[in-house]
Amino acid sequence: MRNPSLSQARDNMANAERSIRRAMSANSPVLRTEQLTQAYWDTDEEGRDAFAMVLIFRLAMSGRGAA
Repeated sequence: MRNPSLSQARDNMANAERSIRRAMSANSPVLRTEQLTQAYWDTDEEGRDAFAMVLIFRLAMSGRGAA
C-alpha cells in the first residue's frame, strides 16, 4: 500500500508543475509574473510548499539568464 502523504505530495508537485508551466507560457515577463502570483494564491494551502519548491527547482535548472 502506498503512503498517503507521499501520494499527496506527488499530486501537489504535479499540480504545481502544471500551474507553473501554464503561467510561464505567457508572452511577457509582466504577464508571467502576474500569472505565477495568481497560480500561487489559487493553490490550496497544503500545495503551496510544493508550488514554491517546483518554482525554485525550475529556476535553478534553467541556468543563468534563461529564467
